Amino acid sequence: MFFENKTFKPCLTGAAVAAVLLGVILRFYQLSSSGFFFYDEGLYLTYNLMPLELIRMSPPEGLSASLNALAFYLKTALSSGKAFWFFIIDLRFFFGGVHQWVFAKYAAAILGAVTIPLVYVVAKRIYGSRVIALLSVMIFSLLPGAVFYSRIALQEAFSIFLVLSGVHFYLRADDRKRWIVLSGVLLASAFFSNYRLIMLPVLVASMEAWLSFSGQRSFSTKKFLIFLGSFLVIVFFIGLSFNAANFKWVAAWAFRQSADASVRFSIFNFLSYPFYFFRLETFFFGSFFFASTWLFWKKERLTMLSFILVAVQMFIFSLPGEKGARYIAVVLPFASMSVAFFLVYLWRMFEQKRRAVLVFGALIMFLLMTERSFQLAQASSDHQKAVEYLQSKGTDVKFMSSQHLVDILYVRRLNDVKTVPQSFEKFVEEYNNGARYLVLDPQSYVTLSQEYKFNVRLKDYLSFIDERATPIQVFPHMNDAVFERFVLEHSEQLFQSIGFLSQPRQEYFASIRIYDLKEVIPVMQAVLAQLKQK
Repeated sequence: MFFENKTFKPCLTGAAVAAVLLGVILRFYQLSSSGFFFYDEGLYLTYNLMPLELIRMSPPEGLSASLNALAFYLKTALSSGKAFWFFIIDLRFFFGGVHQWVFAKYAAAILGAVTIPLVYVVAKRIYGSRVIALLSVMIFSLLPGAVFYSRIALQEAFSIFLVLSGVHFYLRADDRKRWIVLSGVLLASAFFSNYRLIMLPVLVASMEAWLSFSGQRSFSTKKFLIFLGSFLVIVFFIGLSFNAANFKWVAAWAFRQSADASVRFSIFNFLSYPFYFFRLETFFFGSFFFASTWLFWKKERLTMLSFILVAVQMFIFSLPGEKGARYIAVVLPFASMSVAFFLVYLWRMFEQKRRAVLVFGALIMFLLMTERSFQLAQASSDHQKAVEYLQSKGTDVKFMSSQHLVDILYVRRLNDVKTVPQSFEKFVEEYNNGARYLVLDPQSYVTLSQEYKFNVRLKDYLSFIDERATPIQVFPHMNDAVFERFVLEHSEQLFQSIGFLSQPRQEYFASIRIYDLKEVIPVMQAVLAQLKQK
């Protein structure tokens, strides 16, 4: 057989090593200078900033004071949905100080890199094939989504690592309780890295059900219950600590998500995640992934396990109001495995001429993924440049920003940056209190759009500024690859998001624009006075 050929194996291994090295380089390429793009990156980095600053300025003396400081810090971290990720990124306190923001990006990159060999281990366990495992590693190493989530200060790379580890030990366990318990602990840890992963038992139950449906074995109720018990013990033990700080937060989130799910419901939004695969991970990757459903009719049910895990995750996260691409990040390794198996299956089935076409299609997929990943690795945020530009106007400059939690990372005094108000009256009040500039960036079309996200018109008074005022400085900020990621990471209505991405003014929407308020506000006040006279 060709796959057993003595020449083929070293070639495939060499190609896999090259893909892994390139994938690792793409994860770390210019990482320290790439900056931050997302509101949540600033939110996470500043979340426990005050407790860390207090500990830095007044280190606790003695064991009792140290324990009290630790308890206070743990409670503040658990009063969030990303507690374990906060624990990791706050370790910067021990590696250069609380303002070493780039530490979080390196933590994500390292976790993204160590996930690559784990993909090989899990793929080999599922498919029992070294060829499929190596091909899975090659795909995951260069997959744009996997590269992207390893380069931002969000918890996705950590969640991917924990979920893949948990699935590995669950599949490895058979009836060995220690591995089942470890799987429960790892997946519970994934939940504490991202509160949306409370649904992980559903994913494991789906895995058990599919293994049973495929005829490999009957549904292992005992194994699943041991896993579920381990998962729940960790969730409840940590969730109920410090007066149930974490449970209270998650309950509030669940209530909000259930309310949001019914807002502007559209059946077409169930196409969101399939569309993301084609748009974000390249057309060829999406085509190979969804074409693999053909294997179901070929009675290859067991080998469709990876596809089923992805499909279940897609369905679950099509129900909430927001359908961010990152919500299915944890199943990207399984999507890579599914594509790898499908390619190998087609190779074994095709005759020589069709194999040439298949190889050509696979090469195009790898080239397109590498190109897209390189675009993501080249991306550089302009938030720091914008703040430095404003600081060149004076050391005590104050401004309002649509992305204030990112801009706040680059100022000396936190009060120098205010969020953009929702009303014109409050806007004028901030101006009277000393804010002299307005900074608008793509986040404006998420939090400050009229009626719904990614409306090209901003809310009332901001639409006047956005459409008629001339900025004193414009920074390009997001390249095309990051901008489409940004939009689809915040999407609520698929067609609305696609329409926004299709706008001819895309470069304008992707930029950071700075306005001088002493030029803007008097004009707006005059226009408002004229309107009132009419």
